[in-house]
Amino acid sequence: ATAIVSDFQPRNMIINGAMQINARQQGTLTINSSSSQYPCDRWVCRGEGGSKAYTIEKTSIASSGRGIRNALKVVSSQAASVSSHDIFNVRQNIEGFNIQRLNLGEAGCASMTLSFTCYSSVAGTHSGAIQNSAQNRSYPFTYTLAQNTWTDVKITIPPITSGSFNEDTGVGLRVVFDMGSGSAFRGTANQWNSAQDEGATGAVRILETNGATWEISKVQLEEGTVATPFEKKLVGEELRNCKRYYQKDLNRRAFWGSGNVSGRQFPVRFGVEMRDTP
Repeated sequence: ATAIVSDFQPRNMIINGAMQINARQQGTLTINSSSSQYPCDRWVCRGEGGSKAYTIEKTSIASSGRGIRNALKVVSSQAASVSSHDIFNVRQNIEGFNIQRLNLGEAGCASMTLSFTCYSSVAGTHSGAIQNSAQNRSYPFTYTLAQNTWTDVKITIPPITSGSFNEDTGVGLRVVFDMGSGSAFRGTANQWNSAQDEGATGAVRILETNGATWEISKVQLEEGTVATPFEKKLVGEELRNCKRYYQKDLNRRAFWGSGNVSGRQFPVRFGVEMRDTP
């Protein structure tokens, strides 16, 4: 027997890392320069850069042997020429309260470990980044994928003892996976930089290859230097965590009152307390 000397659960600061919950039920989304969109709860996609685009959807990987059922799948819509100030990514914003354990920006700051399983039609060195809320501190990371091969990735992120990190209801950290950012938003990998880095200099850009695919699941961010096995949560627990940020009632059971009276108010009962005032 081996003793586990650590806080066992909840370890994962990522919510819905196995892509189970998709309350919006939107299917395949096109990500371009128009707006941010949500392919699964807590996961947001953003495009900034002319007419370039990619699609993203929740997809089944039940037969992949990865031990989970779902992933996010990106498909490039063209062979793009990426400009210096383009940004195309998939990311999750972690609430500030949920990163308090790390003591970021302080002398006692802890290391973090990011782990995930990933697949792409484009072999090579891919990248992403960890960012603070103000996006003036970032840690670009790289990971290597063989073509069309599921790969388990583990990245250790060292402490940072400078900079400002929100620990309230707003964004505490951003975990970013780069699909095609320009040179102005890429930096030196494996170090904390005083910049808005979305990825690492010289890494793969999915948008540069027409029809290129990229898939991800089992995303986990935890305190310490060890990547522990992915924390599989019961679906009810994961759903409650997601509802802190987004709730949708298709059957209108949350509304009280009737009639069409001027000035009438209809109280709404939230199933889970929201992060902040809507």
